[in-house]
Amino acid sequence: MAMKTFEHTWRRSGHWGVAFVGPDGPVLDSTPLSEWLQEANGLARAGRQTEALTAFHFAARHWPDAGAPYISAANILIETNRMQDAKILLHTACNASRKTPWRSITWRLCRCA
Repeated sequence: MAMKTFEHTWRRSGHWGVAFVGPDGPVLDSTPLSEWLQEANGLARAGRQTEALTAFHFAARHWPDAGAPYISAANILIETNRMQDAKILLHTACNASRKTPWRSITWRLCRCA
């Protein structure tokens, strides 16, 4: 395909594109946390817990004020009977989500863990 044809077609499509990244990033700054978590949850549902945990840990570093990545990772750890590690992540989620609606939910989870 000629470059001119490609550019014209790409312009008509609104210059969209697809970026393939691993569970450890990198992630575009414009990527919402919800999309990253959705894909990480997809890895977990597909039985790829190691990659899902990597994606959740990456999300926790990239979005430091979010508790959801820690809670999601803790769910996997609970399923694999790693309760002490899950408890640590739930406490971390409690601290990370101080300014969000997750605060009360996370606090209750920490109390139960």
